[in-house]
Amino acid sequence: MGGKRGKGRKKSKYLREQGSQADLQPKSKLKRVVVSYFYLDIKQGQTLEKWDETPGRLLKWEKLITQLNSRTIRQAITDRIIIVYKDLDADIHNMPKKSKWKFPEALKGKDITWCKIEVMQKVRVIGFMEDNIFYAVFLDEDHEFFPTEPRNT
Repeated sequence: MGGKRGKGRKKSKYLREQGSQADLQPKSKLKRVVVSYFYLDIKQGQTLEKWDETPGRLLKWEKLITQLNSRTIRQAITDRIIIVYKDLDADIHNMPKKSKWKFPEALKGKDITWCKIEVMQKVRVIGFMEDNIFYAVFLDEDHEFFPTEPRNT
């Protein structure tokens, strides 16, 4: 068994060059928006599984994510894909006082400026921006994050 090692192996003609992480980065220096579920609060709001029960909802959300991935933060806000909540009657955590939900424990210590992405009719994804990442925190199918009075009633 002390035979010759490697004998009979053919040498590969393929030469692998060592690249760097920079080679994998997009050529444009502009950072595009990405969506993260890292802080998604499933104790308040809905889950993606719940959203999947309504035909077309997840597909619409996926199409919005695709649009976001091609835009910078400034473009996404200008195009009103991401809408920054302003002038909220807010508590100390910047949560709307009318909200049916509480500030998530996972966000303690963070200074949040809340944003929304309108998926369809009353359906929203509530979250915040940090660098080029939109962190989805609440999946809100019924205006529970920031309830408003119905119009024209």
